[in-house]
This record gives sequence, structure tokens and C-alpha cells, in this order.
Amino acid sequence: MNRKELEIYKKIKQAIILQKLKPNTQLVEKELAESFHVSRTPIRNVLRRLQYERLVKIIEHKGAFVAGSTVEEEQNTYQHVDYIEATQMAGEFHLKIAEMAGNSYFYQYLEDLISVTYIIIPIYGRGQAEKDTCRHPLHIFDAIKKRDEDLAEKLCIEHLREIEDNLHFNEGLKISTSLSEIFQ
Repeated sequence: MNRKELEIYKKIKQAIILQKLKPNTQLVEKELAESFHVSRTPIRNVLRRLQYERLVKIIEHKGAFVAGSTVEEEQNTYQHVDYIEATQMAGEFHLKIAEMAGNSYFYQYLEDLISVTYIIIPIYGRGQAEKDTCRHPLHIFDAIKKRDEDLAEKLCIEHLREIEDNLHFNEGLKISTSLSEIFQ
């Protein structure tokens, strides 16, 4: 990205994070280009990067939209998807909170930690999402929103303990090492 695109990217991303751009808002290329006094090409590049970060959804023949609301989407997802999808959504939800905190080091650390959980939880976990465990991030988010630090900390500790209790490192692993089996 060139300097101008980076500047546009930062402004649009900040507007999304601060919810100046609400979920499902259409991001019309022409309007953005006019707002930033650039052609549509840099806007397309920025929107693609934001799509990669899952802050924007680009729908063919319809346009770009701010990604949907995380809390309601998160709650609905836990009730209707399998364990792996729920784990992925939880990771994205946690990263969204870290992003809102605005601390790039914390975000990077959390991103690395979440990558490891994608490996550990499906292998050593019970294999199904526990509803109480899945709801903790929503309650933590509410506590953060209300600026109740003590409750947020208490809920984080409970959440981590439940995850730890659901891991079974002593059980034998049944992992296929055949790439053809893995990618079938």
C-alpha cells in the first residue's frame, strides 16, 4: 500500500472500530473516492485489505459492506454451528476486542495465542462446544462495555478455567498423518 492508501485504510478502519460506520453499512466506492479525493483504485485496494481483516465483506455485484455485528452474530453462531466454527468465531471475537483496545502488541500476542488454540482445542478438547464456555466472551464484552474492570477480570479468569477444565492432555491422540486423508 502506498502512503495515501495507508492513510485511507487507517481512517476507514478507525471509523469501523469506533462504530462510526455501523455494521452492514454499504461502503460505496464512488463516495469514498470523492471523500478522500482519490480515484476508485486506491479505495478498492483498501477495501480488499479490510476484507482480508474481516472488517469488510465484499459481495459480488452488490458492493462492500461493514462486517456484521459481532455480539449478536457471535451469540447466534454458538447456537447453530459446529465446534470448529464456534472456535474460529471465538478467535475472531477475541481479536475484535483486542483491536478495540488499540494495543498492537497485545493484538499480535493474542493472534498468535488464538492460532495455537485452533490446534489444541480440537485435538485435546471434548469435541463439542460447551454453551457456558461460549457465552463467557459475551459477558466479558458486556463488562468491558460497562467499564466494570473487576467483573471483566473475574469473567476472564472463569472463562480460562473452563477452557482448561475442558482440555484432556492425557488422552491418546488419534491423528492421521496421511496428507491425502487430511485433504480429502
